[in-house]
Amino acid sequence: MSKLNFYKFKWTSYLKYFSLKLLVLLLITDLLLILFYVFCWLPSSSYLSIAFSKIILHQDLLWITEEQSYAEIFQYIKELWIVLVLGFGYWQCKKKLFLAWTLLFNYLLLDDFLSIHEKIGLRVINFFHFQDILNLRAVDLGEILVSTTVGISFLILISWAYSQSNSIERKYGHILIFLLLILAISGIFFDLIHVVVYDNRNLNLIFALLEDGGEQIAMSFTLAFVYSIDWKY
Repeated sequence: MSKLNFYKFKWTSYLKYFSLKLLVLLLITDLLLILFYVFCWLPSSSYLSIAFSKIILHQDLLWITEEQSYAEIFQYIKELWIVLVLGFGYWQCKKKLFLAWTLLFNYLLLDDFLSIHEKIGLRVINFFHFQDILNLRAVDLGEILVSTTVGISFLILISWAYSQSNSIERKYGHILIFLLLILAISGIFFDLIHVVVYDNRNLNLIFALLEDGGEQIAMSFTLAFVYSIDWKY
């Protein structure tokens, strides 16, 4: 088997772990919300922008970067479904690894909805008197510290549960780790760059799409994956 065919086979073999119909529906919705957000960035004098503004009255709800926007609410729904599916899976098979993943995604849902790491991060910087550094605000440093601490805690929990799981559970875990890595790159790495380039209009848009759009797409893949898990393995 050639090297090219090997990689093609390897990626194709993972498609069976996703509910493709659900994934397509989720991605279409994600892309529409992202497209609407791009429309909001068009020059106000353009014909398309004028027509769009007449059709959509509350354009602020289309900003994928804003809290309580349509995209954010859709993200909450996806995260809730992931928690429910994983929770049901744990109830079905009583495996520690799925409990750990359920707790992690439950935290992500609560964090998105209640802005936990932002609020705690603000308390941290006020307590330790953090200062801005390298174009990063002190509040960003506080949020990174909180997210890193929480991430390490869940990493320890998942690693412990992973050590007691079987080969099938570990295979599911590998896919979730990969999807979580994509989510982290979008939500942390691109977020930091987004803060630095915020004043540049074009780069602001690009990294807003990479950050928030990337999070949306990563969560859609995650939901399509957990939905397809056979809990009777």
